[in-house]
Amino acid sequence: MPVAMSSEPGKTITQVIEREHGGTARLVGYELTTARWRDEVVWHGIVLMYALQGNAKAQIAYAWYAPAGEDQTRQLYTALKAGPIDSPLAAVSAAPQMTI
Repeated sequence: MPVAMSSEPGKTITQVIEREHGGTARLVGYELTTARWRDEVVWHGIVLMYALQGNAKAQIAYAWYAPAGEDQTRQLYTALKAGPIDSPLAAVSAAPQMTI
């Protein structure tokens, strides 16, 4: 799965990234991101970028919150910068909540 979803109360984003993707994560930046579909904004928010050490697949992980499920509960999503996921926007666009 290119994008992981987590709802672990009490866990920091760093802890979730390390558990989901392995290695050691360190926050290195963020980017305000807007995902659009047919000229409509479908998601707008901040994507956090983490440097990963000890992960064989990627050196960067992305993390952001978005509503999920029928009750629109806020969920944490994470993705590795690998393959077609080459930017914060690509990470958000690959998430399950973005499938149309």
